[in-house]
Amino acid sequence: MLTIGVSGESSLLEQISEDIKKQFSSVNLKGRILKGQRFLDLFSDEDEIKAYVAKVLSDIVITHLEGDIVERLLVSGYDYFTEDERRVIRSYAENYLRNEYGRKEKIYTNVISYLEENSVINLDGFITFRLQEYLNEIGDRVDDAVDDFLLEREHGEFLRLLRYFVEVQDPKTELIHVVVKDRDSFQLLDEKKNVIEHQYLAKEPDLEEYEYDDLLISALITLVPSRIMVHSSEYLEIGTIETLVQVFGYRLELCSSCSLCKSEGYGRKT
Repeated sequence: MLTIGVSGESSLLEQISEDIKKQFSSVNLKGRILKGQRFLDLFSDEDEIKAYVAKVLSDIVITHLEGDIVERLLVSGYDYFTEDERRVIRSYAENYLRNEYGRKEKIYTNVISYLEENSVINLDGFITFRLQEYLNEIGDRVDDAVDDFLLEREHGEFLRLLRYFVEVQDPKTELIHVVVKDRDSFQLLDEKKNVIEHQYLAKEPDLEEYEYDDLLISALITLVPSRIMVHSSEYLEIGTIETLVQVFGYRLELCSSCSLCKSEGYGRKT
């Protein structure tokens, strides 16, 4: 006989029972409750039953319990976040975990090793005391998710400050054309399509792409135009366009079909 114990709702044990029945139709399953905990007793002569139970439990941990583990870590370690904030952070952490492979295989190895020497497995206790490496991995991803959330919130507050600064300034010029040639090369033109030389756009050879995007935004904030026309915007990263929209709002227009878009794009130097 092999016994599986779980806490919480009966649906989890029902899922385990259903998965086992699909593979071993002849297995005799009996559910019972003892001191508030639910147990499932398995009676089978099948040699492969332990290996399959290990597979089922590994799947259950990843698909049904991992989200709750993330939530518990957030509540216990980051209780100063609101419920809505924790929901966002949890989505970040779960996205990290979806892109990491090998967790299920590690859980399976631990479960099958345990079942070779034991006939009773309490899933909650097993996770707590036998899967410390797995729990530490989830904890690391939760910490990463919190860092991402804080950086994103700080970035959002900074963009709101820039938006306020732009709105309270009197425009210094009516129109500026931003002509994008490729992902890391663009130029500013005035209303007459003359090139605007600007200190922020003196690109260094080893400047990272995202830093050059920041220089563009800095230049536009300094020039404070009433309108900004971005040409060949498809060359810009989506994040850059979103940032421009957040900072400049209604002042920003995107163009992809005028003569500046279709040509090499660069205007006349004065």
